Amino acid sequence: MLKYSATGKCIVLDRQTRGEKHLLLACLSQSLGLMYIMKRLSNSKTSPLPDLFDDIDGFTYISSEQSPKFLHDFQIIKRRLNLIKRYDAFQIASEIADKIIKNARNIEDIPRLYFYAHKAIDALDSLLSPQAVRIKFLYALTKQEGYPVIEDFYENLSKPMQQLFAYIVKTPTKDMPEIDSRAEAIADKFVDWIKFNTDII
Repeated sequence: MLKYSATGKCIVLDRQTRGEKHLLLACLSQSLGLMYIMKRLSNSKTSPLPDLFDDIDGFTYISSEQSPKFLHDFQIIKRRLNLIKRYDAFQIASEIADKIIKNARNIEDIPRLYFYAHKAIDALDSLLSPQAVRIKFLYALTKQEGYPVIEDFYENLSKPMQQLFAYIVKTPTKDMPEIDSRAEAIADKFVDWIKFNTDII
């Protein structure tokens, strides 16, 4: 007997082909966390399919407790078509998606993680500064998980880098045009600090 359940609002973080008839979707659900869902491919090429970074909402079903979840019925709430127009924005969105996929199982406050992810990917789709979005998302994630970003990472930066980091964290992304050339070095430095000083993968 099939068992149906609602997905709640989800962001599609990864999409992989499985054979000729299925897609495997990695989705972050606002209510259920990280989910892997199979989608049967229709012979009709007019049927819409979830794409990377789409917001979707729908239902899944399983035929047994051991079987994978299949996407039964869904709607695409939002498509983020601008991401494919700018390679660096797509690259940062993919990096954020990878961080979520690798770490979501160990994060307790899923609604907050969903909020941060949604805000970051929306900003990238609006073609705002990718490196500033990258820093803001990582800052929110590390602070949420209780790591000493200010006490350790920030305090060990040079004065100019401290000023730039504080400016990026505190300023709305829409108010920071043309900052990527200055922000990339500190973003890379922040990624290295997270790698060697936290449990975030």
